[in-house]
Amino acid sequence: MADPLPRARVVSVHVGPVQRFDDDTGDSWSGASGKTALSEPVRVEQHHVTGDEQADRPHHGGPDKAVSVHPSEHHPRRREELGLSSMGRVPSGQGLFGPPGPLPQNEEKGGRPMCRRTEADRGSTIREMRLLGADRGEARLQRVQDILLVTFETERGTGPARDLYRAIAFDLRTCRALSPVHSFDHPVHLSDLPALGPEPVLAFTVIGALKIADLRDGSVLQTFPLPHAGERLRLDDCELALGRYGGRDLLFLHEDGIGYECEWWAVDLATGEPVGDGLVDAHFRYTEVSERLTLRHGYLAHASTEEVVEFGTEDFSVINAPFVYVYSAEDGSWVGKIRLHNGVPEDRNVEIARAAGRTYLAEAGSILTLPEMEPVFSRDVWGVEEVLTVVSRVTEWGGRPVAVLARKPEHSPEVPGQLGYLFLDTETPEKVVLPWPVPLRVHDLQVTTDGTIVISSVEGVHVLHTDPAEAARSGRTS
Repeated sequence: MADPLPRARVVSVHVGPVQRFDDDTGDSWSGASGKTALSEPVRVEQHHVTGDEQADRPHHGGPDKAVSVHPSEHHPRRREELGLSSMGRVPSGQGLFGPPGPLPQNEEKGGRPMCRRTEADRGSTIREMRLLGADRGEARLQRVQDILLVTFETERGTGPARDLYRAIAFDLRTCRALSPVHSFDHPVHLSDLPALGPEPVLAFTVIGALKIADLRDGSVLQTFPLPHAGERLRLDDCELALGRYGGRDLLFLHEDGIGYECEWWAVDLATGEPVGDGLVDAHFRYTEVSERLTLRHGYLAHASTEEVVEFGTEDFSVINAPFVYVYSAEDGSWVGKIRLHNGVPEDRNVEIARAAGRTYLAEAGSILTLPEMEPVFSRDVWGVEEVLTVVSRVTEWGGRPVAVLARKPEHSPEVPGQLGYLFLDTETPEKVVLPWPVPLRVHDLQVTTDGTIVISSVEGVHVLHTDPAEAARSGRTS
């Protein structure tokens, strides 16, 4: 009788996301060799271990490569080579078997370069890397300071994989993951209420309560009972925003009620009671749009729709037109509304940004100043009508307000779009096109003052880096 196979014992399980690595020469590449040891049981799914990602998908991950096993007998030699005292948490930029090598200049993974440099208009340099792969397509982006939260929905399963919502946090200064992929049964939001701590936190509602969780490990830090809110809505289907206004820490809730009747209101976190005092409003929407709330710089905004009558030369028609409603976050007073010409995709916030001493509202091709609700430019500035601005974001580069825009041909869905920017402090704006092939379907966009541009599309989440000071110097000022 043959000897039985030796029995093996699992010493540790390590997981980690795709992230960026830099070397001393200034080169960058992305990989998934930086792993973190887990302390709890983890589920092995069809293509990977829960919370783990692979950059080189042809050689890692999938039904026949979901788990990579390394004998512990190899570790002493690897520890000696890497200068490590243990095989616990792997240092950033190194895997269990050493630092990953840079990708060849023309090597592609998954049909797109993992990292590359290109020359933009006026000679500025663009660096690109893929933060998450195509299996994280249609992700939504939330940002607080330098923290990026990427959220995406999954199919609801059973057992340990029953959670519907996933989220992972990154530090945009380094593009390194701050957490594994967290799982939630409810939509999750990135919030920075000072009373909850110095670092942004995750916030989500359940029936009768608001829960605050650590963005790094997902543990619940605090629970705020909402005893009366549960009588008015299903909190697990509610969108939320947190802020401090009028000397109170407030939770703003936006719920789509029976049919298309919608309502938002504010709750005092200290008491769990609705505030009233004008911080409540109802609206009637005619088609589904994003219920997301935007609460920034003293304003509250959300999307809705209205029936609009449009007259032609011989007849008229009634359409369901998308709008953005804007209120004062201090007292709920009405600021105004703007009609959108491209609509608002589901689950995406409109932009409210402060740049160069002014406050702007931006969504697709509409950019306005607040509180005036005045368009910065006429629609003619965006070019021909056949090209639509899918999403736009506003920030400040080199002391100047700038809008970054993703655009696509209106009637050619299979033709790649354009990514560009223009400055908002000139009456004759000049759009600068960035030499990056925009994927066919862009879902969300974030920009920062240091020239970082994050794009979520059907191909995953990509990060671009440009020089904001150089862009501001070369941009037209009159």
